[in-house]
Amino acid sequence: MDPLDQLEGARLQERPPSDGAWGPVLTSDDAPAGQPGPGPPTGGPGGRRPWWPHALLAVAVLAVSSAGVTFATMPEVPALTLAAWRLELTALLLAAGFAVQRRRMSPADRLRLRQSAGVLAGAG
Repeated sequence: MDPLDQLEGARLQERPPSDGAWGPVLTSDDAPAGQPGPGPPTGGPGGRRPWWPHALLAVAVLAVSSAGVTFATMPEVPALTLAAWRLELTALLLAAGFAVQRRRMSPADRLRLRQSAGVLAGAG
């Protein structure tokens, strides 16, 4: 089950934890009042977190930090053209992530996406 699905219908409640200090505790509507709900997502089997988000973050930081230097080596290209190239590359990368997420959507979510496509397109 997806960790976000587990959190659907969850709410924050104040209750004393085992050490006696008060604080917010996430509980689920399915759990009895005051009982803890689903915990944080652990990732893969055995409770291990996946490695690929860290690699993706490293690549993203490297790409963003090196973009200025890369485009500075092209002084003959107009600034507006460079900005358009950056926008196109960003759109392509985001489209790839969108395609993966859309494939994993439930039919109901796909219908809601189709119904709100005009608003999404208008928002930019």
